[in-house]
Amino acid sequence: MDPKTNRQQKSDLSRVKLEPLPTHEKIEQSVTIPEGIFRGEQAIQAGRIVSHKDAKERMKRWLS
Repeated sequence: MDPKTNRQQKSDLSRVKLEPLPTHEKIEQSVTIPEGIFRGEQAIQAGRIVSHKDAKERMKRWLS
């Protein structure tokens, strides 16, 4: 290998900026959101849904 080429490669590598590693929370969130969507889709397919009106009525005691 040509020494000049090796020096150039080292110089190029010194300018590379590495992305910070994701935190545990970010990794957990990236898994949790799709899981929630999947559970919601399963609930819809199984018929475990309520109308908006019924949901508002059920939540009234929590939101007042």
